[in-house]
Amino acid sequence: MPGKGFDVRADYVEPAIRGTTAVLEATESLKTIKKVISMASVLSLMPLGSLAAPDLSVTDNTGEAIPVSLDEPFPKDLLGHGLKYQASKILAHQVYRDWTQQYKPDFSTIPIHSTFVLGPSLIQEAAEEISGINAMFWTSLTSVQPLFPPACVNVRDVASAIDLVLKTDVQSGTEMILSGPIFTWHDVMDFVKILYPNFDIKLTSPSNQKLFADEKRAEQELAIKWRSMEELINSVMDQ
Repeated sequence: MPGKGFDVRADYVEPAIRGTTAVLEATESLKTIKKVISMASVLSLMPLGSLAAPDLSVTDNTGEAIPVSLDEPFPKDLLGHGLKYQASKILAHQVYRDWTQQYKPDFSTIPIHSTFVLGPSLIQEAAEEISGINAMFWTSLTSVQPLFPPACVNVRDVASAIDLVLKTDVQSGTEMILSGPIFTWHDVMDFVKILYPNFDIKLTSPSNQKLFADEKRAEQELAIKWRSMEELINSVMDQ
């Protein structure tokens, strides 16, 4: 997660690449595993820094190699951590592509690219334990401006997608974006005010920014149905 280190190479990129290659190499040596799911991110399919754009569309399976320069200085604030995190995602996914093209393994590989994953946590039992995107969601509601664009997917839909990929005959290498229904932070505010009237929302300047993530491939291949925005928010706020 962003904020877990300062050195872009040592704290972000190298661990991401090592984790990716370690799984692939271990699977290649076992010879008994038939399918590997690579848990990537929609950030790995986007130009570095484009998350701040007013509107952005992201598509899978383009084969595009996204340029990343680790020699350019990164901001020292939260934005810089986010850029380092995205750089690690982009480069790790490129390593995955290069490895599978070079070694042509006998097992199939399916990379999953989720948008921001929200939902109930099985390990967080107290408010002070909230972390990850759930924490960013709560912080956005209690801040003047949100921390991320509202392109989200329910964690239970991600789990369902993983199960479906394992059970479905999907061509190896097929990238799948996972993202739920499109909504804005204004939609979130309206829903929270109605269902949770006593909650003190401080979000006063939400933009209409939208991140359009093309999830059609996952819908076609897996016949998956996304949970609604309302169910998504309820699952976070009612935990």
